[in-house]
Amino acid sequence: MYRKEISLILNLPASSPQRGFVPHRWLSAYDGSMATHAMMPAYKELYYGYLSTADKELYREPLELMYTKYNVNQAARARIKVVQEELNRKGMTPQGRERKKRVCQKLWHEETTTVLQLSIYMGCSGYSQGGSQTLVRKLHDRQLELFLAFLAFFVKAEHITQATDLQIVDLGGHLLVDILQL
Repeated sequence: MYRKEISLILNLPASSPQRGFVPHRWLSAYDGSMATHAMMPAYKELYYGYLSTADKELYREPLELMYTKYNVNQAARARIKVVQEELNRKGMTPQGRERKKRVCQKLWHEETTTVLQLSIYMGCSGYSQGGSQTLVRKLHDRQLELFLAFLAFFVKAEHITQATDLQIVDLGGHLLVDILQL
């Protein structure tokens, strides 16, 4: 209810969040990723109330920038603050507190990493939208081609062309270790 209210204030789609699993093929998680990405500002608003006092001070400026970006007026800001306080006053189990802490960590402290990982996942999952001729296979083939081109700089071609997939991966791993030791 609060998430939907904040979504409406921010003029975001008020879709229901996806659960931690998708009941069918993993590639169908693309839609869940897109919805989560679109809802990130609403999630950040909700979970801001669970931050420590020091963290609230630290993230006050990004919160204000979000209000400006989404044209949130003073009355709506006051309502969001009331929602945050109400949620923070609710009694929680130790597991609930830990979950809130983990979510705050991902939304606020590790925002760049979280958005990057979500974006990569959405990008790779988007390759699955090719119907019967899935583009995931094309992505795999392109990655293999790129990796083999890289290996060709360091290994004779006949060693690469005669190797199995497992041998190529092993060879690449050994090569990477050697390069890192230089």
